[in-house]
Amino acid sequence: MGLTKISQGYVWVKNRWHPKANRGYVKRAILVLEQKLGRELTPEEMSHHIDGNRMNDDPANLEVTTRSEHMSIHKPVIKRWDKNKKHRTPCSVTVKRRPSTEATQ
Repeated sequence: MGLTKISQGYVWVKNRWHPKANRGYVKRAILVLEQKLGRELTPEEMSHHIDGNRMNDDPANLEVTTRSEHMSIHKPVIKRWDKNKKHRTPCSVTVKRRPSTEATQ
């Protein structure tokens, strides 16, 4: 492996020709996971640190996820008001509704 640096909590390795390189560096987790799998990750795949520690690039701590799977792991469930069911339901966006200010006549 080439020169390394730490950025955003990840270990980055100098490898300007890697398809997932960013300014000539690629995350070490990607390289370790690709070596574990014996192939490159597809553009839809990404690495996930099972224990949440971005510095722990042990092959046993890494798994392949799609971008949407990865987001569902890390993104908290946001609730919205469902006017038909009169309770909060899981949703990907927050919708705030103001109480009606219409005066009764």
